[in-house]
Amino acid sequence: PQRVVGIPGDHIRIVKKQVYVNGQLQHDPHIQLLDPSVTDMVPRDNFETVVPPHSYFVMGDNRDDSYDSRFWGFVKSRKIVGRAVLIYWSWNKESGSIRLSRIGKMIH
Repeated sequence: PQRVVGIPGDHIRIVKKQVYVNGQLQHDPHIQLLDPSVTDMVPRDNFETVVPPHSYFVMGDNRDDSYDSRFWGFVKSRKIVGRAVLIYWSWNKESGSIRLSRIGKMIH
């Protein structure tokens, strides 16, 4: 799944795997990063862009192994046909098990 990181007019900057939106560092506890020594991050890392009108910038939670707006560009608003309303699947990577208590919960 992809998360919307930037909306029209937002300035997105990624430096050393840290995402800044309009100058504010984004803290997201859901992202997963690979070994920090991985250096083949072009164009995944160290770049900036401005989200054009009627477009969105999206990124996957598994940031170092995700094909997202850093590769295929912006998502046009006309291509978005819905929005997430509930959690369909939840995985706990630490325990290697499903988080049954989260499945079916509404997203606010």
